[in-house]
Amino acid sequence: MSSIAYYTFYLESEQGVAVADGTAPSINSIKLIPGGELQNVEAVQNTLQALGDGLFQYQVDWSNYNDDESLFVKIDTGLEAQDQKYLTTRLERHDILPNLVDKIQTSADSLAASSTTLADNVQKIVDIEEGSWVIEGTQFKIFNKNADPTDAEATPIATFDLYDGDGLPNGESPTKRIAAEG
Repeated sequence: MSSIAYYTFYLESEQGVAVADGTAPSINSIKLIPGGELQNVEAVQNTLQALGDGLFQYQVDWSNYNDDESLFVKIDTGLEAQDQKYLTTRLERHDILPNLVDKIQTSADSLAASSTTLADNVQKIVDIEEGSWVIEGTQFKIFNKNADPTDAEATPIATFDLYDGDGLPNGESPTKRIAAEG
């Protein structure tokens, strides 16, 4: 999962007119929110590029920050007019929506797998409780409720070996059952 988010901004030299190619804005400062600590500008500045027609792009690698942190970015537009000199913006970690979606999808997949396993186990318990059973020799066999336990072709859903109090196989007066292997 990528933790890089791309940010764009648009500059006009006058209303409706994109700045001329060759205009070189720069990242003036980046502050951490909360706290206000200045951050390294160089890493973000090195990603700043002109896309043409007044559109610019830079990127932030959110893996360098904690989940609860935001950034305040001040950009020197390179324009002379004081009201156009700086552009400021607040960047939020949740700007990386695909990263958030991936985390949610991973959680959802885990819940679905757990739910399926739980449903399968509950269904097996229901099948055992509702099913028919027979003792054949020293084995206790449980069949699905729709199966005929007297049918030689019927397959048990669970089979247990039966033992007496001394641990000897016993199908007439068992005191314990142990799941049969296989």
